Amino acid sequence: MDQSKVKVYLINYIQKGNCFSARMKLKLDCEEDHREVMAMSPEYIVCSIAILKVKVGITTYSKYGSRESRIHIINVSFGFSKRIKDCLNCMLYLQINKSSLTIISTECSGGFIQAPESYSLSDLRSGNVNVAGVIDIFMVPNPCSVLYDDKDLIDFSLKGIDGSVDFHRHIMAISSPVLKAMLAGPWREAKQGVLDLKDVNISTIQHLKDYIYLNKVPETERGLGELIKLAHFLLMTTLVKICVFNILIRCWKLENVVHWIHFAGANNISEMIPWLLDIGNRSEATLGITDIITSYDLTNISEGDDDIYKEENMPDAS
Repeated sequence: MDQSKVKVYLINYIQKGNCFSARMKLKLDCEEDHREVMAMSPEYIVCSIAILKVKVGITTYSKYGSRESRIHIINVSFGFSKRIKDCLNCMLYLQINKSSLTIISTECSGGFIQAPESYSLSDLRSGNVNVAGVIDIFMVPNPCSVLYDDKDLIDFSLKGIDGSVDFHRHIMAISSPVLKAMLAGPWREAKQGVLDLKDVNISTIQHLKDYIYLNKVPETERGLGELIKLAHFLLMTTLVKICVFNILIRCWKLENVVHWIHFAGANNISEMIPWLLDIGNRSEATLGITDIITSYDLTNISEGDDDIYKEENMPDAS
C-alpha cells in the first residue's frame, strides 16, 4: 500500500496556557489489502517550545485467509523533543483516552515512545482517540549553586537604584554575552568590578542571581516582567523565554495576553511577540485575540492605553 495514502493527524487542537487537547485521526485513502504500513503526523509545536509528533504502525493479517477475518495490530507512539533553536528541557504528561504517558524531551531525543495501550482501527479512523497533555519545563541542577552565598571569591557586583548584589565575574561571563564582552574588554566596569544598572531595582537583580546560580525565577508576574526587561538587556534569551512560559501557564487570559504584547512592544522585546502570537493562535482565545492584535499598533503606544491592560500584579509596560 502506498504510504502516502495513510496519514495521521491531531485534529480539533486547542491550547490553553501549558495544556492542550486534541483528537487523533487516521486517514486511509483506499481499502486495498496491505500487510504493514506506517503513518507519521506533521510536527505540532506545543507552547512554542517543543515539538510533538505521532506515529501509527498497522500490521494486518488474515486469520483464515479471507478478507472478513483480517486482524489489525496497531501501535501508536509519540515523539517529543525541544526545538533545535531552544535549550529548554521539557516534560510532557500525556493522557490518551484512559491511559497516561510521561515523556521527557532529553530522554526522547527525537525518538518515539510507545503508548501504553492499543487502539482500534475504527476509533482512529473516526477520530475517537482523545489526546490531552500538560507541558512543563525543568532545569538541571546548577553547579554554581554552591557559590550562591560565597563571600570569599566575590569580585563583581551589579548596582541598582536601591542597592547592589554581589556576583562572580566568571559566572556572569558565561551567563550573558553582554557581560562577557564587557568583562573581557578595556571597560571601566571591568576594572572597577561594578556595573551600574540605573533603572533596575535590587529585587530584580537578586532575581537574576537566583536564576544564574539556582535556576529559579520569580513567582509573581511583576517580578517576571522586570526580570524579562533585564534579561533582554543582557541578551539572555533563554531566561526571557522561561519567564514568558511561566507567565502564560499561571494566568492564561485574553486580557493578560494583550497586556504582555503591549509590554513587549513598549520595551522593544521583539522576540516575545512571536511566542505570544504562536500560543494565542493555538488557544481557545484565538477568535478574540486575533481581532485585538491586528488592530493594536505596537509601534504607536499611547500613554492613555496603559491603564486598560495594567493590573496591580503586572509590571509597568515601560
